[in-house]
Amino acid sequence: MTDEKALLDRLREGDTAALESIMDIFTPYVFSVLSRHLGQFRAPEDIEELASDVFYALWRHRRRMKTDHLRGWLSVTATNRARSFLRKQGPDTVLLEEAVEQPREDVEELVEAEECARNLHRALDSLPPADREIFDRYYTREQTVTEIAAQMGLKISTVKSRLQRGREKLRQHITEGGYYHE
Repeated sequence: MTDEKALLDRLREGDTAALESIMDIFTPYVFSVLSRHLGQFRAPEDIEELASDVFYALWRHRRRMKTDHLRGWLSVTATNRARSFLRKQGPDTVLLEEAVEQPREDVEELVEAEECARNLHRALDSLPPADREIFDRYYTREQTVTEIAAQMGLKISTVKSRLQRGREKLRQHITEGGYYHE
């Protein structure tokens, strides 16, 4: 744990050698997380590209990270990148590939999760294009509210209120679809 913290401290200071060390140490771990989420049918190039995205995100967010648990941060980021990738591939792709190896209860959960994901995508599609872009920038590209406001020429308060209204609209849409769980 101390080594992780020391590497993170150096990384936060902009030390590229720390990033290289982190990549040397954690690339197999990030590949395993991505492989677990993407399944055996994904091309190695996809996994390599997503792993690069994870380490690029680490570099980009090094000063804003609020954790000293590098392995956990990498796991969450890799999981999110894999999910984004799978969403872009289409909902049925994941379902068919993962269902082959899963027990019946897991398949039922997977089907329900896919149905929920489709409902969420419909909800996102119902947002105005500018709001969808704000959601994409905030939740997928991990930009801050300040960055979004500056790049889109909006006030910070406008970005915050659009995120809040959008979350409410999504919550309502998902609740009406019967998928909302506390």
